[in-house]
Amino acid sequence: MTAVDELTAALELTRAALDEANRRRTVAEADSAALTRINHGLAGERDRLADQLDIAHAACDRLTRHTRQWRQVADGLACENRDLRAQRDRALTTSQQLRVGILTTRETTGADR
Repeated sequence: MTAVDELTAALELTRAALDEANRRRTVAEADSAALTRINHGLAGERDRLADQLDIAHAACDRLTRHTRQWRQVADGLACENRDLRAQRDRALTTSQQLRVGILTTRETTGADR
């Protein structure tokens, strides 16, 4: 093998190595572009999910407020209910006392029903 043949073989090997390096670079660039697109897509998805989370937090806060308001209404109604029962019980006691008084009066006066 002559020096020219050796140089030609070395040149062929170098070209093959350069071709492989260029192919790998092209693949790497395509991968990088794909990863960039994926990253942009993920950023959009992250923003969308953050918006949904904000909406869910607002709804939870609103429901908590409404629950608190309804609990206050229920507490007020329970208090009113207790007061009304106490009034009813007093009215029943007064009514019974009046009946006893009427019966006693009738008995003492001898009046018929």
